[in-house]
Formats: sequence, C-alpha cells, structure tokens
Amino acid sequence: MSIWGLSIMTWENPKRQFHPNITALNIKPELAEACGYLVSQLKGTFQWQKLSQYSQQLERMTLSALNNGIRPAETPFDILSRQPDPKLNFEVARAWSSQISKMMESVKWQVLSVKEKDITPNTSHLTHKNKIKIGYLSCDFRNHPVAHLIIGLFKHHRREKFEVFAYSYGGPDPTDWQQKIVQSCDHFTDIHAMTHVQAAQKIHQDGIDILLDLTGHTKNNRLPVCALGSAPIQISYLGFPGTSGAEFFDYILTDKIVSPKAHEAFYSEKFIYLPDCYMVYDNAQAISDKLWTRKDAGLSESGIVFCSFNQPYKIEPKIFDAWMRILAQIPDSVLWLSEQEESSHARLRHGAEQRGVSKHRLIFAPKAYIKEDYLARLALADIALDTVIYNGHATTADALWAGVPVITVQGTHFASRAASSILNATGLSELICQSLQDYESLAVRLAANPDALLRIRQKLSKYRLTSLMFDTRNMVGNIEQAYQTVWQLHTSGQSPRIIEFSRLDLTQALTEACAHHQAGRLSQAKAIYERVLQEYPNHADTLHLYGLLAHQEKDHERGIALIRKAIAISPKTAVYQSNLGIILYELEQYDAAVFHYQKAIELEPTQPGAYYNLGLVLKMQGRWEEAFSVFQKAAEIDTNYADAYNGMGMIRQNQDQAAEAMDYFQKAVQLNPNLADAYYNMANTLTTDHQKAIACYRKVLEIQPDHRRAIANLYHRLVYTCSWDDLQSLSSKVDEILELSLKTGEKTAEQPLMSVIWNADPARNLAVANHGQTICWVKSKQFPDFHSNCPNIHAVLSTQHSALPNFASVICPATSAIIR
Repeated sequence: MSIWGLSIMTWENPKRQFHPNITALNIKPELAEACGYLVSQLKGTFQWQKLSQYSQQLERMTLSALNNGIRPAETPFDILSRQPDPKLNFEVARAWSSQISKMMESVKWQVLSVKEKDITPNTSHLTHKNKIKIGYLSCDFRNHPVAHLIIGLFKHHRREKFEVFAYSYGGPDPTDWQQKIVQSCDHFTDIHAMTHVQAAQKIHQDGIDILLDLTGHTKNNRLPVCALGSAPIQISYLGFPGTSGAEFFDYILTDKIVSPKAHEAFYSEKFIYLPDCYMVYDNAQAISDKLWTRKDAGLSESGIVFCSFNQPYKIEPKIFDAWMRILAQIPDSVLWLSEQEESSHARLRHGAEQRGVSKHRLIFAPKAYIKEDYLARLALADIALDTVIYNGHATTADALWAGVPVITVQGTHFASRAASSILNATGLSELICQSLQDYESLAVRLAANPDALLRIRQKLSKYRLTSLMFDTRNMVGNIEQAYQTVWQLHTSGQSPRIIEFSRLDLTQALTEACAHHQAGRLSQAKAIYERVLQEYPNHADTLHLYGLLAHQEKDHERGIALIRKAIAISPKTAVYQSNLGIILYELEQYDAAVFHYQKAIELEPTQPGAYYNLGLVLKMQGRWEEAFSVFQKAAEIDTNYADAYNGMGMIRQNQDQAAEAMDYFQKAVQLNPNLADAYYNMANTLTTDHQKAIACYRKVLEIQPDHRRAIANLYHRLVYTCSWDDLQSLSSKVDEILELSLKTGEKTAEQPLMSVIWNADPARNLAVANHGQTICWVKSKQFPDFHSNCPNIHAVLSTQHSALPNFASVICPATSAIIR
C-alpha cells in the first residue's frame, strides 16, 4: 500500500473486519502495518481491553522503527489520539514526510522545468494591482468541518489585496457545501484526476504566491503536491492538528496555546502566531429555526444533559471513566453521544453498567446531515464534555456557537490543547481545567448549581456575538496580515522565521482610557475608545463607555445612539439599559427613561440602583406613591442602601410630611455619613430652623465643595439670618457659579427672586429668570454599575456600587506583526 494511501484508516466506515489483522499479527507479530490498522479500528469501536494490548505492541514497533531510521507504520494522525507526546508526534510526522519527499525527488524536475524562472525570490507573481495570490489545497471542500470553517475566510478576504484559488481533490459533493466554496473564492479547480506533478504544475502556472495545505497527514492527503514545491511559500493550516514534520512547509498557522514556544523544537515549520486562536470560524453560519424539543431527541425533559459529539476514536477509557463518575453524582443526568453502529452502543452501555451507571443514561443522537439542524438540536444540551487526548476542534467551536458551554482539560500537544485555545478566545477560560479531577469537579459543580450554569450560559450568549473567536472579519484580517508579512520576507530574499503579532492590550488600553475618563481627561479617553471602535465597531462595552463620554460632552444624540448600538449587540446587559435610562432622565425624556429602567430591573431584579433611578423619574412625573414604593423596594434589597432612604425622604418632603422626611434623611446619613444629597435635602426641609439648615449646607460643602445649589442656598440662609461676615466669603463664589451656569446654558442654582434681592443688574436678573428652577433639587445617581474592568471608574460619575464586572475576556485587540 502506498504511504499516502495508508495514511489514515477509514474510521468513517463502521463496518470493519478485525479478524484478518489479528490473524496476521498472530502469524507474524512484527507486521506493524496490521498492528497500526488494528489499533485504529479498536479505538474507533471502543474495544478497550484488546486496545491496551495492541497499543503497547504498536508503541514498541513505532519506537523501534524510529530508532532504526525507518518510517513507522503508525501514521502521524493515528499517533495523536494514542500518544500526546509532541516530541514523538514530531518524529513520526518527520519520518512520513521525509519518505514523501524522497519519493517525489525523482519527478521534481518536471515541476522545476516549468518554474525555472522562479528559483530565486522575486516579485513576478504580484499583479499590476499588487494582489497576492493565495491557493488553498484540500480534499474537504464538501460537507466537512474544514469547509464549514474555511468558508468564512474565503468570503472575507479583501479582494483588492488578495486573489483566492481553491484546489480540490475530494471529488464532487452531493450537498451544496462545495458550491458555497466555489462561490466564495475567485477560482476553483478540481485536481482529483490530476497526477501530483500535474497538480503542482497547475498551481505554479496559476502564479500562486502562497499555498496553504488544509489536509496535512489526514485521510486522502496529497502532501506530494506540496513536496514538489508548488508555490514559493507553503503553509500548513487547519486540517491536521500538529506539525507536518516536512521540510517543504515554511510555516504553520497556529497560536501560542496550541503551539507554545517551548514546543518550537517539535515543529519543522516556523510558527505564524495568530494573536487569538488558530481556528477561523464562520460567524454567518446559520442555526435552524426548527424548534427541537428534548422529546424529539429522546432526551430527559428535566435532568441535566451532558453531551460529547466528538469522534469515537477520541473517546478513551479514562475519559469515559470520568464521564460515568460525573453522571453518578448528578441524579437523572444523561450523556448524549453521536450514533455509531449498534455493537459500539452495546459496548458503551455495558461499560456504563460496569461503572455503576444505568445503560439507559447513554443516549445516541442520529446523524444530522444538515449543519443548521445539527446546531439547533445541539442547543438542547446543558454542558458539553470534551475529550482529553484529542479535543473537539470544530466540534467545540460548534457547541459554543450553539450556546452550549464546553469543559476541557488542557493537554500536552496541539490536538489536546485546541479546545483551550477556542475557549480562551471566546472569553470562557474558566472552563479550561488543568487536570481530569478539576474537570470532573467543574462539571458536577455547574450541573448541581443552576444559577452558576445560567451565568456561564448567559456569558456565552453575549460573547458569541462579541468575542474574538467568532469575529470572523477580525480573524481574516490577522491571517491576511500574516500573508503580507511572509510575502514581504520572501520578496526581500529573507528566510522564513517565526512571526508574532503584537497586540494592543485592550485590557490595559481601556484601563488607561478609564483612568483618563475618571480624571476628566475626556479627550484622551475618547481617543482610545475611537481607536478600539475603528478596529472593532461592534465591541459592546466600548460602545457603552464611549456613549457615556459623548453624553458628558453634551453630544447627547451620539451618546444615546452609541449605547443603543451596545444594547442591540448585547440586549441582556442590564447596565446598558440602566445608563441609557439615566441619560434620558437627564434630558427629561421621562417615559423613555422609565422603559429602560424597567428593562434593567427585569434583567437584574436584585440591583437596588435601578430601582432608585426609576424612583427619581417617577418622582419627576409626579407619581409619588409609585416612586416611594420603588425606593422602598431598593431598601428591601439592600437595607444599607442610604440612597433609597434619601429617595423616600424626598417623596415625603414633597408631600409636606417634613417629620417623616427628616427621619428618612437621618437614616440615610447614618448609613452613609458622606451622602451630600441627604444633608442637602435635610437642609431644605428645615424651612424654619435656619441654624440647623446652615449646618447641613456646610456639611454638604465639606463633602462636596463645588455643590452649586448648596452654595446658593447657604448664601440665602446667611442673608436671612444677617450673617454678614460669612456672606462676604461666599459672594464671589456665588457670582462665579452663576456666570459659569449662564455661560454653559445650564440651569442656575440661584432663584430669580434671590437674584433680584442680591443684585441690581436687570440683565443678570433676566438671565437668571430664564434659567432658574425651584429650590428643591433632585440629583440622579449618574451611571451606577459603570460597566468596566477598570478599577473605580464608576467614581467618574457615581458613588454607587463598588463591585464591578470584568469584561477583559471579550476585548478585541488590534494587532501588528513582529518578526523574530
């Protein structure tokens, strides 16, 4: 059998015959090909007792072959799910690729004769439009995970910079997936009937600058086409989770999680480190609107549904043991798996019962041939349990896209680290475990705690729209930047080297922006927000922050529009609703403010700040008893919430119930001695006790020296009590505040009547009459729960709520290439 024909056994076909291989090994135990094929078959059908015996035998054969400089019979793909040792994986892959290179050496001249003018680096491939020609080589341009992923890359390539060629050797596809690929690239060529030399010649004749192989050491690969040097730059990507071990690949597109720098010695290729995740995902992938029910899928209506739709060869005994221990701890839970042949089902059911779990708790899902239906049905699961020695790759990304959180263990080689990369880029690194014990504990904890599971699922619901993992355009931009960088190196005559991407650390950048925002340096904060939004226009948190800043700068329409856009992207984020309500309240759009406060309360019914702000609006609408009720509700939620008592006091003050109002104000300052608003309202209630009122106004100014209305009202009381000595020190301050208010168009703290008493200038008195308002002043608590990971940023606009959510994991960094 040819070395590329044997490269992967056909695990897609469950009708396997084991006896000839076992017989062959009994007759000739050193027959490594039979042993390798048998181990693959046993893995795929859960025959774990026999697998242990033959796997050990295959290990000895593989090591012996490598020690003797012989290509092992075990394929680079098969060893990934048997042995997670990156060094051994590399040695096996290198042995296979080396033999491919040697076999192609005798025919390489036929390709070289075609490309004799292109032996040295040059720029002849660049067209007059300076487009780089990118070729993609695969047998999986069909209904296959590679096609499902790569189509997003094809669609978003900038055609003014790149020309996209697809070379397919998988034959015709009965589904519409191949047609989608055809439509999303510029040129599609079927090369399955061509020889390796003919295919290489065709790729060269098309003038391909960079060729990406999307198959690697998987079934039906055509690595010989790459061994012939079909393009000036050749890159391994996506289809094979590890090194090719080949000298004919210059680079591998990867990331720092799946291929840490410590593993550099175990790769033949130079790393191109993509900044987020190596895997591109098509965020236009639809989910069927078919309303699946658990009954439709044969699942329990009430119990927790764990799922794992990974291929059978990835399921090893130790992960199955862990799954059964999890089921044993969660009553009525089930494990939902992909349908296999009935004999495989029987083995797994028997294995469950051996481990003390009813066989009826294993449910097998029939194959869903339409991807949209698969995703819709997948959403019925509560938690996806990843396989360990070989993670789910596209399977993990699909589960997250369907809204199902995935728990994984970070392993030691590419295949066992891929899910960690995907989860990290999705913003769910808390689902990455470092041991199988932690994996089990986390699965049990989430399954047993509905609130914790709901929080994770809500977080995923938000992040699937905003995270790096599912920002296809951003991912394509990073890949294109990589292409431009390696092409520049090539055309300048430089050798391949590691390519890294430095990023704007958005956590740090937004921390800096928030510090500027807090300090009132709005122009600096604005510049950072704009920089982020220029690259990532749908970053909801930044839109929200920038909207608050725009409102502060009196650009109210823009502020409202930005926050509305944040809400459209993430409609279940309560703080966006609450802060939009505050802006609308300040613009006296009370009905709209009430709507958004109520929406915030609906989303987070235990947050007292939203009730407080709703109470302020209801008060302004004259709906006093409703306002009192919501202030009361805020105090019930948090009995130490001083602002709620201040709110109740304001209502009783307006209802001329001064004694009760004073009780609430005193309760407020008892809870928060620095609540200036409560002292201010207390002073206003003391209409006849001027000395106590003066003391309260002084307390306000001790806490908040620039409190304009406290200054104006204190001045009024000092005039009334003939406290002439104190008046002189306040007079200039009153004039300064008035002039500032008139200049900025704000309502003045000074009342028209007091202006007439204090000043004989008719123009000034008219201006105050046009801008003044009543003595009783109600201040909205601005922007509670300022949604940021920046420490104390809420202090820019509020004194409420010290605990802030952290959104660093949804930040989308900008990138630039660094060549090492």
